[in-house]
Amino acid sequence: MRFKIRHGDGRFEELVVESEQVIIGSGAHCEIRLPPEQARVEHVIVRASAAGIRAIARSLDPAPTLNGVDFVDAPILDGSVLRVGAVELEVAGLVLSAGPEQAKNNPNAPRPFVLVFALAGLAACAMMILGQRSSGGVTAEPKVPDLWTAGEATCPEGGAQAQALARTKLAAADGKRERAPFHVQDGVAAVPLYQVAVACFRASGDEPTANEIASDGQKLKREVALEFRIHRVRLQHAFTVKDWKTAQREVKVLLAYTEGLKAEYVTWLSNWDRKLELEYGKKKS
Repeated sequence: MRFKIRHGDGRFEELVVESEQVIIGSGAHCEIRLPPEQARVEHVIVRASAAGIRAIARSLDPAPTLNGVDFVDAPILDGSVLRVGAVELEVAGLVLSAGPEQAKNNPNAPRPFVLVFALAGLAACAMMILGQRSSGGVTAEPKVPDLWTAGEATCPEGGAQAQALARTKLAAADGKRERAPFHVQDGVAAVPLYQVAVACFRASGDEPTANEIASDGQKLKREVALEFRIHRVRLQHAFTVKDWKTAQREVKVLLAYTEGLKAEYVTWLSNWDRKLELEYGKKKS
């Protein structure tokens, strides 16, 4: 993929990345590295397939834009402009090597590369699963429940007891947050623990700490909600293209996110989990 990058200070550079997936962020492993003050460790993933090129947001702090519009998962047309912080990246296209059979069957080809650009109509099919039934028997996605109950958290204690409970809840929340990359349900569970910790710090009169923890909790909540949305879109796309292996994996991830919830959506996921296990793989014992 070819990227034309314009930095906030006016610097311009052009990069060609020979990969079907490009990670944009401040991490050392990223194909396109941005300054840490502009981007998170992994901020945006640009992924190419036969259907086209898509941009997937990995962080909303700050929210990346595509052609000036915030996005979570969106198709990219040739010439589209991604913006992360003060950095603009124009995506020029994808270069794929021709296979040996293709070269053999087409000896007059001028060069062993083809340019593949995103087609909005094909890439947008990932969203067709919403509100529709397909000929493959995929039912419409039911209403998606909130991962957390509405309302403001309260502290059951006061004074010194509130301070002690706040620190207990904070330690539990931090522990679950650390495990969240490996067990998504821990990320979901950490959010209300942070909320109770905030309520108890305020009940004890420690307003500065309460405000700091509230900010951390809100940030985690946004990150978990974004990841949940991304996995939902991946499942919808897998159903659309009949990629049952991916669908099976995404169903399990979404079941982990919604663990303990009573909702039609969870029943729908459970039904698909059983169906896919029966037809495409056995459960591990």
